[in-house]
Amino acid sequence: MIRSGFLIPPAFRSAALDDLHRLSRMPPLFVAKSPRRPLITRLAARLEPAARRAFLSAIRELSGRIDLDTLETAVLSGEVTRVEAALLLDQLPEALRVKLRPVIGAALGVGAEAGREALSGTPAYGVDFARTNPAAVAWANQHAALLVTEISEGTRSAIRALVTTSQTEGRSVRWLAQELREVVGLHPRQVTAVENFRLRLEASGIDDAEIERRTARYAEAQRRLRAETIARTEILSSANEGQQRLWEAAADQGLLRREETKRVWITTDDDLLDVTECEPMDGQRVALDEPFVTGTGKSVMLPPGPHPG
Repeated sequence: MIRSGFLIPPAFRSAALDDLHRLSRMPPLFVAKSPRRPLITRLAARLEPAARRAFLSAIRELSGRIDLDTLETAVLSGEVTRVEAALLLDQLPEALRVKLRPVIGAALGVGAEAGREALSGTPAYGVDFARTNPAAVAWANQHAALLVTEISEGTRSAIRALVTTSQTEGRSVRWLAQELREVVGLHPRQVTAVENFRLRLEASGIDDAEIERRTARYAEAQRRLRAETIARTEILSSANEGQQRLWEAAADQGLLRREETKRVWITTDDDLLDVTECEPMDGQRVALDEPFVTGTGKSVMLPPGPHPG
């Protein structure tokens, strides 16, 4: 028999994620019912705070080790590679991986729980998903690696652009060093937003200390927004993967009739709904191994495929 609660593979357990362990002992009874929010969405939402904290913790810990004097010397050299080294960007992938991989693994378990709940009352409810954990671990490792690479490369690209722009505009070494330290981990669009925010403050004629204080606060708000975006997208993506894997395991064991099983896309009507990609997909029915088609004609196996990470 399959127990109640979330499946969190041992390979993902970490002392740094005690809150996830507490979640793993909570049965689905604690999740409020909602006719327009599927169980998987409600369960995944409970992991989003942990994902946000994981991302912010990795970025803050790394930023706290950046030495401003060393960074200024690197900026003065004019060599982007030295600037990247002073910003400890080579350490960013591992810092993110350590924090994010356990959360992704936990989200896989959440998805498996939702998938098992959907099969309740059918013969497939007896699927022993534990035997698929090695495959789930492999997927989580790969997915975490892709996510970390995306974040790290985005940061490198934004920093290179900022260095080039600042040199062209003749910004001071101190200005650029402080700006660079503030934007580690941000999306390139957010780096531009922070830079423009600082420039507007400078144009207003307020003193340097106030500019630094307000820019740092604005950059922190952008980091929180980045963390929220990553948490919502990646947790739900991983949860949907876990749900799909459980259903496929049920089909492989002959406990679910693949040819008769249909998946339905259910949209959540809130201010985050993409009316171009997702809204037209509401109610779309496909086979277990058949892709959905987005509003713009893209093929995606699982939500939230159309959304940026």
